Amino acid sequence: MAGTALIAGVLSVSSDYRAKQFQNTAPKVEQSSGIMKVEPAQEPQGPLERKISEHLSKYGPWIGKVLDLDYADQSDKKAQLRYTARNINSMLSGRFPEETIPLMETDAVYINALDFLVLRANWKLFIDHEIGHAWTSDFDRMRIKIPGYSGPGIEKVFEAVDYRIGLEMRGPFLNAIGEMATLQGEIESSLKDWEIRTELAKVMVQGLEKRMNDPKSRPYINDFLKSMKRYNDYSAQMDGLRDRIKLTNQKTTAFAGIFEKNGKACASDITPVLDELRAIRQDLKKVEDRYTGSVKDFTRFNKNAGGYLGIRLSLETANASEKIRENYKNYIDGVARYVLNRKETFARMFSSLMTVHVGEECMDNFPLTQIELNLFGAMMQDGAPMFDQALAKYELALQMKSDGVDPAIIRKNLEFAQSFEYSGRTYAWKPLGSMIRGAIPEINGL
Repeated sequence: MAGTALIAGVLSVSSDYRAKQFQNTAPKVEQSSGIMKVEPAQEPQGPLERKISEHLSKYGPWIGKVLDLDYADQSDKKAQLRYTARNINSMLSGRFPEETIPLMETDAVYINALDFLVLRANWKLFIDHEIGHAWTSDFDRMRIKIPGYSGPGIEKVFEAVDYRIGLEMRGPFLNAIGEMATLQGEIESSLKDWEIRTELAKVMVQGLEKRMNDPKSRPYINDFLKSMKRYNDYSAQMDGLRDRIKLTNQKTTAFAGIFEKNGKACASDITPVLDELRAIRQDLKKVEDRYTGSVKDFTRFNKNAGGYLGIRLSLETANASEKIRENYKNYIDGVARYVLNRKETFARMFSSLMTVHVGEECMDNFPLTQIELNLFGAMMQDGAPMFDQALAKYELALQMKSDGVDPAIIRKNLEFAQSFEYSGRTYAWKPLGSMIRGAIPEINGL
């Protein structure tokens, strides 16, 4: 994929920031001979409420100011959790079509108009992103919706968000999606043009066979035979490419399935398919360039003989290849609208922090820059830092990444950890300790 990598060094954390974060977490320093050892929070098990409570244990006390954690008192002054077994996009499409997630399914969504955070079976993949929406749902009114909040206003938040949008516009993920869709559009439209010409040739043969004894058909038959001899060579080459295209389409369909199912696709997921598409497009261009004359001859014959034979291509068929290109362009535009959006971008920034994402740029997460870390570090609730523990984990994650630890292993070890041992140090983080009371209501409609 085309695109520039994120600026090297932008993720480095200053020594003052590092000292401040370690001071906040008050780590105990011990001697250790191992590389790392983790004691994660207990694996979620049991009722839905317990699993969600354990997931929220990585948040600070402010989460209780945003989400209603008590469903025994019938209060609805905070964002309400709801559970559904239905397809969320189908539920939204009637009453809240603007809230549907473009191009992919989702198992969690925050509905601003209702102040509902609706969850489905696979909610863990999406809940951090949607909580990011829940406490910043007043973006349009230029305020952050947390009682006791102090720190950067929306203007400062927008500065960091716009900086991130600039990075994403030049970054690897969007460029890979764009190139993949463009190549697919070009390849499939060329294939469709060939298929239409081939089908038309069959119709022409049938028409001429019916008029074999008509003296007027002789010049058309001679012309057809000449043009088809050259065209058949071109068609044989295209037929070989079609098999390759079908195999590659299976891979792009598999990628699209992953993307649409959970939105967690990353730039590296696209690379193998992208390499094959580039090779096919190059070979396709060679065939098209070599047989340009043959295609022109065949097109001329169709135009001349069509009137005599009474054959007309429908406008829909004639524009089929152009519609393919248009569909892929709409796909690219849909992804871009979702990615290059202030509200969505902030939710992805927030999700990246809470999931300790220091890996490559993906659809829903990316490695945070110092600008974004400073923004979260300045946010306070009732005079206390909102993200001191999350930032301490992230800072440690950056150190581990620079030491060569795989980002996936880093997230697995740190996201829900309450204690962690690394390079002779033991770090401790306090869980929220608040459990959801009562039963989260289940809904079948909105």
